Amino acid sequence: MFGLARVRKVKRQYEVLYQRYGRWEIDALFEGDTDAIARAESLLANEKLKAEAVKVVAQRNGMNGGIVEEPLFLKEREAAKSKPLQITGDTTPVAPCTELKQFFALDSRLAVGRLLRQFLDKMQVTPTELMHSARLIQKLDNAGNMIMASVQRVAGGQAKAMNVPVKDRVEALERFAFQARKLAGDYEAERRTLPPFDTEDLAKTRRRINIAVGDGRADHVFMCHLSAMLVDQPSIPAKLDAIVGLMGRDNAVETYDLLEGVIADILGGGESLRDVLGAQPTLQRHIYALIDVIKGGSPEIPWPDGSVMPTVSGYIAAGQAPQSQRVLVERLQTALASAVLLDQNQPDADAQLLKAVVDRLTEGPGKLLGGEATAQAVAQRRKRQQAGHRQRLGLE
Repeated sequence: MFGLARVRKVKRQYEVLYQRYGRWEIDALFEGDTDAIARAESLLANEKLKAEAVKVVAQRNGMNGGIVEEPLFLKEREAAKSKPLQITGDTTPVAPCTELKQFFALDSRLAVGRLLRQFLDKMQVTPTELMHSARLIQKLDNAGNMIMASVQRVAGGQAKAMNVPVKDRVEALERFAFQARKLAGDYEAERRTLPPFDTEDLAKTRRRINIAVGDGRADHVFMCHLSAMLVDQPSIPAKLDAIVGLMGRDNAVETYDLLEGVIADILGGGESLRDVLGAQPTLQRHIYALIDVIKGGSPEIPWPDGSVMPTVSGYIAAGQAPQSQRVLVERLQTALASAVLLDQNQPDADAQLLKAVVDRLTEGPGKLLGGEATAQAVAQRRKRQQAGHRQRLGLE
């Protein structure tokens, strides 16, 4: 009865966590604190991960059972001197809007994605979310004069193309922006009285919203519901996963026309597109990856396990994601027409590599993927190749 109590062996582990977009995520467990802290330091130094902070938590067995956690290490990324957000220098022409519906269409969303890229990346939101969220619109207002600068940039190009005074075009765009802001505010005011966003039956949700608010506003309210859900996702890849998950629901086919626009938003962002396609060693391989997604083919570098890109590619190839297809085709055409070599390690082989690319693009006699615009992009690159050849020969 006076025997010594059995001493319970204390086991320690060290959990490494990192913070992104305000949320802590577990990275790994280590048996030693030195390895755990070294891992945490490496995560903070990883520019691609973009961790805001890292920490190590020591875990041990409690005397009465359970796990006791003790903070061991915490380090935050040094805040860089933040510069005021600005619109980009993009001058891509934007088709003029003549009605509010066009203001929310793909051309406008792509323009928003190009001009407001700094804001969108900082907030980790898509153009669709921004245009349907009163809170995001307010945050954009608070970020400076980005809305007015964007309106001025787009209005200037449109006024020239339409041969109308810039002032008239500015007023038209401001009117559409005001209407969009009002619709987003109206949604927030009546959100609790609207039919809920039933992710298990999106078709029923769309029908119920139509009955509640009328056909004229139904799709806008649906997109406000969707945007409110997406805003809670911590990153752009998470939003893509969420949309693809919704498209896989029963009865979701009736809402593909609305859902896949968000996929197009994501694919329209250069960094987002690189993330989902994966790093490609050359421009030629980047173009091949785009072709594979558009046609539903298998890429040379297989998609990572769990990637949603095979599913996205299937929707595009089946004609169920026309906005996304258009975005990728235009990306492909831009890459073809660019001055970037198809393979930087083979500067003298650009003409030969282009022939291989054209073979992949060919869909029939005299028919290329993307049609005449693709043919023009190919012709532009060939013209640049010929000019370079003449310069090397001293003929120019």
